Amino acid sequence: MGGRPARPGPALLHTQITRLRRRLQALDPDVRLEHRSGAYVLVADPEQIDYQRFRLLRAQAWSIAASGDPAHAVRLLREAAELWRGEEPLTGVPGSWAEMARRTISEELLGGALDRVGLELEDGRHAEVAAELAGLAARFPYDDKPVELLMLALHRCGRSGDAVQAYERLRRRLDAELGLSPGRDTAALHRRILAGDPALLLADRPRPERRPPNDLPRDVHTFTGRAAELERLTALAEDGEGAVAVLALDGMPGVGKTVLAVHLAHRLAARYPDGQVFLALHAHQPGREPLDPSSALERLLIKLRVHRDRIPPGLEDRAALWRDELAGRRVLLVLDDAVGNEQVRHLLPGAPGCLAVVTSRRRLTGLDAARPVSLEVPAPGEAAELLARVAGGRVSADDPAVREAARLCGHLPLALQLAGNRLLHRAAWTAADLAQRLREGGGRLAEIRAENRELTAAFRLSFEDLGERDRDAFRLLGLHPGDDLTAADAAVLLGTSRAGAEAVLDVLLDHHLLSERERGRHRFHDLIREYAARLAEDVPAPERDAAVERLLDHYLATAGRADRLVHPADGRPADPPPAAGEPPGTPEEARRWLADETGNLLRAAAYASESGRPAFAARLAAVLGRYLEGAGRWTEAAALHERAVTAWRALGDEGEAVRALADLSKVAWRTGEYGRALDAAGEGLGLARAREDRRSTAVLLNQHGLIHWHRSEYDVATGYFEQALAIHRERGDDRGEAEVLNNLGIVLWHLGRYDASAGSLRAALALYEDAGERRGRQVTLSNIGFLEAGLGHYDTALDHYRRADDAIEMRRQDRAIWINNVATVYRKLGRAGRAIEEYRKALSIYREIGDRRGECDSLNHIGACFAELGRDGEALIHHQKALNLSRDLLERFEEAAALRSIGEVHLRAGRHRVAAEQLEASLGLARAIGDAYQEARALDGLAEVAAQTRDEARARSHRRRALELYDALGVPEADALRARLLGPSDASGA
Repeated sequence: MGGRPARPGPALLHTQITRLRRRLQALDPDVRLEHRSGAYVLVADPEQIDYQRFRLLRAQAWSIAASGDPAHAVRLLREAAELWRGEEPLTGVPGSWAEMARRTISEELLGGALDRVGLELEDGRHAEVAAELAGLAARFPYDDKPVELLMLALHRCGRSGDAVQAYERLRRRLDAELGLSPGRDTAALHRRILAGDPALLLADRPRPERRPPNDLPRDVHTFTGRAAELERLTALAEDGEGAVAVLALDGMPGVGKTVLAVHLAHRLAARYPDGQVFLALHAHQPGREPLDPSSALERLLIKLRVHRDRIPPGLEDRAALWRDELAGRRVLLVLDDAVGNEQVRHLLPGAPGCLAVVTSRRRLTGLDAARPVSLEVPAPGEAAELLARVAGGRVSADDPAVREAARLCGHLPLALQLAGNRLLHRAAWTAADLAQRLREGGGRLAEIRAENRELTAAFRLSFEDLGERDRDAFRLLGLHPGDDLTAADAAVLLGTSRAGAEAVLDVLLDHHLLSERERGRHRFHDLIREYAARLAEDVPAPERDAAVERLLDHYLATAGRADRLVHPADGRPADPPPAAGEPPGTPEEARRWLADETGNLLRAAAYASESGRPAFAARLAAVLGRYLEGAGRWTEAAALHERAVTAWRALGDEGEAVRALADLSKVAWRTGEYGRALDAAGEGLGLARAREDRRSTAVLLNQHGLIHWHRSEYDVATGYFEQALAIHRERGDDRGEAEVLNNLGIVLWHLGRYDASAGSLRAALALYEDAGERRGRQVTLSNIGFLEAGLGHYDTALDHYRRADDAIEMRRQDRAIWINNVATVYRKLGRAGRAIEEYRKALSIYREIGDRRGECDSLNHIGACFAELGRDGEALIHHQKALNLSRDLLERFEEAAALRSIGEVHLRAGRHRVAAEQLEASLGLARAIGDAYQEARALDGLAEVAAQTRDEARARSHRRRALELYDALGVPEADALRARLLGPSDASGA
């Protein structure tokens, strides 16, 4: 034996195996040590093994990032990284296998960290990841990738020198220790940084085709002084240190905050080549609420050329989109007249490279990272210089009378501007004359600094400088309730010709009592607007009321004409053009007019309601409602229809109240507020029946059906649709009948009554074709294609989809549904990869327009495709997201589908208890909503659970019931299940 230890025998090995099994059983009953093919194998759920779970989470992150949710992918990668315990895998385990495994795992851990950092870099979080990348570069000194990402992060933080030094350290280390050079990609990045490649700051996003936005107001030629403030602001803007530069200008009204901010913006514009954007936040505009952050974000996104359909409804989602659009760009943003921190916080860029200049009457002490600059009135010498410059050089700043006049203006820039204009247009006046007139104000300008009345005195100087015609016009223009006005609006309000109105507007522009920030659209400064409104109170009541009535009638007539052009319902011609202005003459002109004027129309409606003119607000809702609904402005539409309902009730017009209630119900249904929608529809239906208004009764019955359909209450919906259908047929209303038949067809499909569904849809199609109604025909063709695809008739389905696509240009929501349906055909034909591409296109549109039910449907379909590709980890994460969303929406059909699919994933993984729980929940929901197809699918899955757990009796029972349902529905799943029923397991038990 020579001293060699004896080799352990089989008995000792069995003893050790037994002990190990006991230890494993105590730790986790689901972890087993099994003997297979002469060897022992450890059997455990892969998700209980850290390494396997890490790989699963990393794969899920790749998938969900590709589906358009990088933030979720980052969270998954962080969760994966938290599984890494200790500095090195398999610490203390010797041998070549352990060393090889250590290298492999370490490389995967590094890859996961770099995946996450790459996504965070794309999200603009360069400063946040720089330190982490430096640590990774130190831990993996011979790997190029951490250094490459570190160089990019440092460069985007404005630390290009540090980026170059990081490269040099890597180059010297590789050369000295390995005789190698940095990789091609790292070397190329080094050259681009040295060359100052601007594309590196754009995160490789494509440059916009159109020129960058620039809507800065003009930089006034009379700007004077403020040298110290400009020097400080410029230095603060440059001293960003890799963060977003935010400058907060605060000061009293009229102190020149806006003028200084605009001058600074023009001065720095060249440094921000991707755009210069100006937005008024209206903190102190009389008669108007400050612009809320959500509306402000909508306007900002539109200024960046983001299509309205892409703008989500929620504040946080809009803020995220805004930050995403700015990431990698250099944009200068001026936010003027902010009410406070909360109004501004969501509007600030999220990544370095941008500059935000915020003005406010309040000190924005709670605005994180902002550089505050409090603006005081200029020094006496600068104030005198400003007054002299505004006066056109007719007087000298050294003249004691000029200094006295400036003092009487309180050295307030706005007062100086207006007073200087008066002196400019009075050739016979001297500076002493101006100072005397200011003194005659009874010390009113001295009160400027105390009671906010100073501006009234300054405004009065300019007002009195106008001729009688222009003074009268200024008063009447103070009655305008909107944000801005056109020459046509002014002509109506003044009761004059367009040429006469343009002449008045030119005078007011010259006197700086109006501004023209956009060509043809004139607006008051908010404080001048208040002054004009006060003067309007002096206009005799009959004249004042007549002017307001003219304006409201003009808005109502033009909006009605635009509505008929955009929505030529029932073939009705557009209303005759209003008497004044240039009304829209084509559908495209009508759309532009509505887009430009909707804000003014909504404010006019609010003004009319508050001033005792409820009929205008109510009638406007009838003509503007369809545009607001189509534009996705559902919240504003709901408020308008609520106002209309209140107005018609007050006026005692039950017929119009019924229409307004129907409109309100439809908008509430769009937003998923089903309770509110039912309340409005119920009240309207009661009124319609009491008035024996058969048409409105049918419309509201159909609306009830739509609401109950989307609540997955299919039997209830069917009852309402059938009642509505009977009335439309009784009245001979083919269009109404077609609409109800189309809706009924989808509900019958959910109930598994496929023959009846097909008959209803084909009848709707025939009616639409007879009427030449292309939009209804398009929707119905798409629905028939969906039905045919469900029955396995894929060629027929695709033919219907092609016909639908050819019918008329699709609306965004209809296009998303069409893409989703075509993708389902690809999936059924075994082309799951192509289907995922199409589903993701639909998902993108759904998210852009805020259709959360459609988003839920696409997520479920994407999950099903991944399951068919054998990628259950990615399938599970998509189904789980669909489940969460469906529960938020109380959408039981999608919830049942998500639960069933999740159960099937667990079934394939051998997690039978969890699978059974999910499938039972799906079965319960399917039965509750009366969906026979969903019920059959859930029973089919439960049968597989029973078969795999050797409960053959239960398996046969579930399969036979599922087969009965499949056969009754006539779907292709029946043949596949029948084949399984005839298999060995069932045959032996027969």
